[in-house]
Amino acid sequence: MNCDPCQRLISRALDARLSSDEEQDLQSHLETCEACEREWREQNRMRQLIQGLPGVETEAVLIG
Repeated sequence: MNCDPCQRLISRALDARLSSDEEQDLQSHLETCEACEREWREQNRMRQLIQGLPGVETEAVLIG
């Protein structure tokens, strides 16, 4: 696998939408490609930070 398909798989992996074959292919590539492994870590960290943000409560406003 080269980096282009890997980049697409990273996003899908973070959403837990990979088949077992895709997951295995991604893991194999990440073990050999420093750039993609760094991208994986950065995207995973960003996702964790976003999930850690407090929710925002809004009031429903009807216009009419």
